[in-house]
Amino acid sequence: MSLEKIHELIEKNKTSSIFSYEKIWTHPTPMHRKFWTYLLPDSHAYHSTINPIFSFELEEGNFKGFRIFPLLSLRDGVYPLMKYFAVNPVPHEIDPVLIVDSKFSMLVPKAWREKVVLRDLFVNEKILDIQAKELLLLISPDKDSTPKEVFEKEMDRVASQMSAFDNVTVLLSSCAFLGEEGHNEDFSWGHKLLKIVFDKLSGKNINIIDYKEFLKKNVSELKFHFLNPLQFYFSDSSLLHDLLRRGALPLEKIGEKKEGDLYVNISMKHGFVLHKNFSEDEIVMTETLKEKIFKGSIYASSEENLLSTKEFKDWTLFVAQRINLLP
Repeated sequence: MSLEKIHELIEKNKTSSIFSYEKIWTHPTPMHRKFWTYLLPDSHAYHSTINPIFSFELEEGNFKGFRIFPLLSLRDGVYPLMKYFAVNPVPHEIDPVLIVDSKFSMLVPKAWREKVVLRDLFVNEKILDIQAKELLLLISPDKDSTPKEVFEKEMDRVASQMSAFDNVTVLLSSCAFLGEEGHNEDFSWGHKLLKIVFDKLSGKNINIIDYKEFLKKNVSELKFHFLNPLQFYFSDSSLLHDLLRRGALPLEKIGEKKEGDLYVNISMKHGFVLHKNFSEDEIVMTETLKEKIFKGSIYASSEENLLSTKEFKDWTLFVAQRINLLP
């Protein structure tokens, strides 16, 4: 599907969208509740004409509700996105257009690429020059999505940009162990990551806040940085949009929309540029992987309410680490 047709679809959806999160998901499945809860507050719903949602929210009835949408913006990280495409390797002709994070271009099967659009965040240029003395760090303390060695490298990059900041505020945003997959539990992981923050930013005034304090905080004069390096569970946090809408600025430069770009505003200050610049590479589940590594199935026991088998999850974690190393 061409970008011109995508534009027409988005424009049509502005006035005739049938998307209503509250009405459709009045009875979420146990797995939906589990993972949505685990990713709170990053997983909170936000509304847009591109219908942002996680694929695991659509699994009830074998994705029966999936085809009522003209387009969906999948908030998935590597793990749920790879599971979705493993279960649905070829689109049906009446499937909606999907929008996914551009970093995951190579995870989109070539059979799907006609019906998939990539997204990149943009921030309006005129607000990017504001100076800030405080840095907000948002950390997802999950042993899989935030390995210590990857986190340390991220913190080294943050530490190299700290000269302008007097104060650092830290929010452990998601992965609070409500709904987490049991075989990887480490209830002290957040404390281990916080120790790295204090070590790397020694000499700075560091304050740890909870979500209620975050909601009350004036963020219009600070910069922020997400420490979700592998984007393993999610790639699109509601906290990101809340921060940008309220006037906070990203620590590292984010792209700007250019004349001629197809884009969608999420607020007056930011949005997504949409494009189809796919990587030539493709990382998908092959029949060999399915039969020899995953023993013919990626589904976990229905009693466990897990997103997949451990073997499939481990493979997606390997892929997430590989993607993280790309320039």
